[in-house]
Parts: sequence; C-alpha cells; structure tokens
Amino acid sequence: MIFLPEATIIFFIITTLLLGISLPTHQRGTFSNVMTLVMIFFITCQLSVNPVSPDTWQGWQIDLMSQNLKLFISIILFFIILINTNYIKNAHIKIFEYNILTQAVLLGLFVVCSANNFLILFVGLELSALPLYAMIALYQKRLGLEASIKYFILGALASGFILFGISFCFGATGSIQFIIDEQSKLSVLGMLFVTCGLLFKVGCAPFHNWVPDVYEGAPLPAVMIIATLPKIAYITAFIRLGQNGAFLGSLQPVLILCALTSMLIGNLSALSQTNTKRLLGYSSVAHMGYLILAIAIGVSGFSSAIFYAIIYTVATFGVLGTLVTLSKPNHELSELSELQGLHHRQPVIAFFLMCIIFSMASIPPLAGFMAKLNILYELYIANFIVVGVIAMLIAVIGIFYYIRVIRLLYFDTKKDSNFNSARVPLITKDSWLLALPVIFILINGISPGSLLSTTDKMITRKTVATQPSPTKKNLVHSDIEDIFKFPH
Repeated sequence: MIFLPEATIIFFIITTLLLGISLPTHQRGTFSNVMTLVMIFFITCQLSVNPVSPDTWQGWQIDLMSQNLKLFISIILFFIILINTNYIKNAHIKIFEYNILTQAVLLGLFVVCSANNFLILFVGLELSALPLYAMIALYQKRLGLEASIKYFILGALASGFILFGISFCFGATGSIQFIIDEQSKLSVLGMLFVTCGLLFKVGCAPFHNWVPDVYEGAPLPAVMIIATLPKIAYITAFIRLGQNGAFLGSLQPVLILCALTSMLIGNLSALSQTNTKRLLGYSSVAHMGYLILAIAIGVSGFSSAIFYAIIYTVATFGVLGTLVTLSKPNHELSELSELQGLHHRQPVIAFFLMCIIFSMASIPPLAGFMAKLNILYELYIANFIVVGVIAMLIAVIGIFYYIRVIRLLYFDTKKDSNFNSARVPLITKDSWLLALPVIFILINGISPGSLLSTTDKMITRKTVATQPSPTKKNLVHSDIEDIFKFPH
C-alpha cells in the first residue's frame, strides 16, 4: 500500500486523541509521548523493511527519495522527542497537545515528500505548517505568542503566493501537474510565485524576516522541529519541481540571486547577535542559501542539496539539543554569554558542541566542510565559477561568529551565571544523545562516500522534454476525476 506510513500516522493521531482525552490530565502527557514513540517505531520499520518499488498515483510519488527522506525525518523526530521529554514537562508546556501537533506535522511532511502535483503539494505544506503555528503558542508567554502570530500571518501570505502561482500555472497549462511551459509568460509568472512561497517556507532571503523572531520566541522543543524537519521535506518539493524543468530557464538566475543574498544577509546579520536562538536563525538563513544554490544548479546539484540538508539537520539538532540540556525549567538558555566557560562545568558537552559548531563553520575534516565543498564542486562543474567564488568568500564571514562561540566555550570565564558552576558527571544520558550527531558528523566528514552514494541514488535523472499543454477538456478527465479514483 503506497499510503501505509501516512495511514499509520492518521491512525495514531486519532487513537492518541480519542484515548488521551479519556485519561486523567496528569497521565495524558506520558500516554501521548509513548504513543508518538510507538508510531515512529512502526513507521521506521515500515520504511526500513519494505522494499522501495517506484510507483506513481495521481500526483503521489513513491521512490527512493521520498521513502529514504521519510525514514530520516522519522529517526530525527525520535531523538527530538527523547531529548525534549523532560524539558517539556519541567517547563509546563502542554505535552499532550505538543505530541498531537507533532504527529500532525509529521503527516504533513510525509505528504510533501511524496507530492508530485500542485494540489497535493499545497495540502502537504499547509498540513505541516498549521500545527507549527499552534505549537509555538503552547509556550503561552509573550514572545511565544508574538512569534506564533507573526509566523501565522507571514505563513498565510506565503500560502497566498503559492495558491496565486498555482492558479497561473493552471491557467497556462490546464493542469495541476508539475508542468512548466517556458514559452508561456503566465506559466513562468505562476512558477515565480510558487518559488517565492517555497523560499519563505525554507527561510531563504529575501523572505527570511520571520526566521530570527520565530526562533527567539518559540520554545526550544518547537524550534528543534521548525529548524530541522521541514527543511528536508521542502527541499524535496524544490527537487520535484526542478526535475520537471521549473528552474532551467528564466527562474535559474532568480534562485541564484536569492541564494547569494541569503548567504550574505544571514552571515552579516549573525555577526552582531547576542541571543543564541537568533544567531541560529540567521545561521539558518545563510545555510538555506547554499541549499537553494545547489537546487539552482540543476539535476547535478540535487544530490548535493540532499546531502547538505541532512548534514545541516543533524548539526542543528545537536546545537539545539545542547541548549535543551543546559537549560533549566525556569530559565531557558538564550544568551551567548551563558555559554562562557562551559568546558569547566561540562567538558563533554562543550566538546560535542565545539565539533558541531566547527562542522557548521565548514572546518575540515567534518561533514559540514564536505557538504559545502560538494556544492562548490558542482558549481565548478556546471561552469558557475563566479557564483562559486562569491559563495566561498561569503562563507568566510560565517566563520567569525562560529569562532566567537568556541571562544566563549573555552577561552572566556563566566563570572556570574544562573547556572550551577559545579562539575557534572562526564557521561550522562544527555551526553550520549548529543554524541550521536557528533559521531555522524565525524564519520561523514572523514568518509562521506556512503552517504553521497545514497543521496545520488535518490535522484531520478530524467530528461525534461517539452510537454504539450493539455486542453481544458482533457483536464476534466485527467486531473479532477482521477483524484477520486484510488489505486488498486
């Protein structure tokens, strides 16, 4: 059954909700947490055991890319829930509602990963975004509510852009399929609107203004989901469009310009930040620039984009996991100055954080360096030498604010702090969880061949041919009626 993972999620959402509300209030959190972990276990088994047989049904695509990225998203979500469980309970965040919304987000991301026409893509984007708005508001503090409202308003604007673009593409081609007619100005204009909406979703400049504010205002458990999982699914949407020739023509310079702008704005803005989460927000804007640049290259850059997205996701999980570990129930670590002298109090966690930060700064031989080098190499092969040189020079700027974090960890002494200055045991449960992203980064930095080979196999290299635009008469039979037909 091609909808088996999605059907499993829907079953667990309904079951968790109906059974949870019948339990006493103090038991709902634990119950929903267990149900979410069991759901992820079942999904992981389904995606790992069942062989991938490429299949397509009315805009629903099953292939190596969709299944492997769904598996990766599930694994990351499993560790996010593990590392956040105690923090959510101690911070008095509504854990039952949080887990229900997390399951809904996962369903939306799975839909985006398999979407192969505009209708299913839009449904997936909204299904993944709407629970995130509510998840941020669960914090019930001023910054959280402000971040939720701002994210909702700008997200609605981005959704309007996407719908407006879809209507233009439909008017030009007569189809909701990913068909781009470069000869039609209306089709190109529609695709431009869709691209702008997707650039907002990933937080790429000039549609990035929501990122630092949402990162700062949202609680850390919500930030961990916003900063990691959607990036993987939304990059999949970019690749699906790119495989159908969306970015081969006049939109390619637009993507390149947005990517370079995102790198420059993200890195320059991060230099002056003193808030840890805002720093990560602007860092995300810069990293999304490299992802979009890989998409703009064409088919040859798609596997590099997936590799970069995976490495970035794991590194971001490691940094935010460290902040969760260091935070207290009544005090969330928010300022960079609170990291001063961390190696005196918790040397193991400080070492893990140093490795992850160096990877994000693209210092060899860590995986972040290999990911960025791979994109620069693809730019060279595709003869975008000037663009590659500019991207490399902008990357140097980012090293400064990453090095500043390392300086705080090892070379500055904290004189006054809300945290206990006493040493903690070298090995704790949280230390083991934080060790996983570090091991992953080290392995794929020293020997990235296996992961690169896997990401390369995910990409279906097909020649984008000029497809005749279907007529309105054919649309009734090919698109709308077939939506209500289910696969055998």
